[in-house]
Parts: sequence; structure tokens; C-alpha cells
Amino acid sequence: LTLDVNGVALDVPEGFRTQLDARLRAAIGDRIALTGRVDVIRGAYREPISLAAIVADAARRRDLNSAAPEEDTLARRVDLDVAVTSSEDLVLDNNYGRMDLGLDVRLVGTAAAPSVVGRAAVREGGVLFLGGRTYLVERGVIDFSDPRTIVPELDLSARTRIRGTDEANAPTDYDVTLGVTGTPDKVETTLTSDPPRSQADIVSLLAEVGGFQVVFD
Repeated sequence: LTLDVNGVALDVPEGFRTQLDARLRAAIGDRIALTGRVDVIRGAYREPISLAAIVADAARRRDLNSAAPEEDTLARRVDLDVAVTSSEDLVLDNNYGRMDLGLDVRLVGTAAAPSVVGRAAVREGGVLFLGGRTYLVERGVIDFSDPRTIVPELDLSARTRIRGTDEANAPTDYDVTLGVTGTPDKVETTLTSDPPRSQADIVSLLAEVGGFQVVFD
């Protein structure tokens, strides 16, 4: 059984508005194998993100997937192996930033417990909002490696410029680079600067210049 669709508009998950083409094939036996390809022609996500909600949802998915199935529903017998790629970069524009992403993932698992494996690449030139400050994204990838649930693994590097004072209390401009790695429930951040200062000093400088203007080259 083969299904071809073109120009379909979706809002799944809620707030992620996309238009896509798809070619899917269902091989029906004791189980149903759904394979094929989905090309996301365009898409945008502009809803606010709550990290707390993402962490709670990931934990819920892990609990559901580790529990023994109560019944053999049709959805549990549909195995997924569908490539999902973006023809044009997807747009993220919300409380955590404005950036474009290229998508290259596979939808796996079952229809009852779907997951994603693969990578989303954050294009250079986007902006990241953290701690009331704006950072220019220089490099970024979001990996999905757990076939049992949907957990993004972040690896981002972004830069901002602030005006502070050096150790002699003289006015100095600092290029501060923020590194963000890990999953939403275990995010690790690092701070480096040019001219170099210790991470503790950089944190103090950022706290001192809460009203600074961001300047990018």
C-alpha cells in the first residue's frame, strides 16, 4: 500500500506549522511496517517553549515506553522507519531565540510510541535569548539519539559583546562565548571571553552590565 501526498499543511506537534510532501509505504503482515520519506517544504515554530514542560514530557514518555503494554492495539503493531528532511530551513522564533534549522531525522519506534533519531543543524547567524541577553549563534547542532523517546541533545556555541571593566577597573569590551551542551534536564554551560577572564569573572561581568547593548560585527 503506497500513499503519495503533496503540499499537506500540518500543525503537529501543536504550534509547529509545516507544509510537506510525503511518499509512504505500508507493508502489512503480522505487523505493519510503515516506511518512506517526508520532505518538509517549509515550516515554522513560534510558540513559547518551557524547558520544565519538555523535561516532564520526556520523563513521561520514558515511563510509558518502559511499562509493559496492557493490550495489543493496532498502533503498537505499526513499526515506523520514515526519513524526514527539510527542503527549506525551518524557522524557530520564540522566547529562546530566532534561528533557522536544517532537519535530517528518521521517525522510528511504533505509532503508539514514536521517537526520532538524527540531527537538526542550527544555521550560523541566528540569535539565542538566555538570561535576558542576546547571543549570536556561531555553531549549533541538536542530536536525537534515543530510539525510545524524543530527547534533544544540544551542542551550541553563541557569542555576545559586552562592555565592562578589566582587572585594573579600566573600561574594556569583551567578546563572550557561551557554550551549551546536554539534554534539557542536564544542560551544561561554559563561558569564555576575549580578552580572557575566568568563568567566575565573566559571570560577574554579565551581572554588572544588565542593561548593556549587544553589538555584533
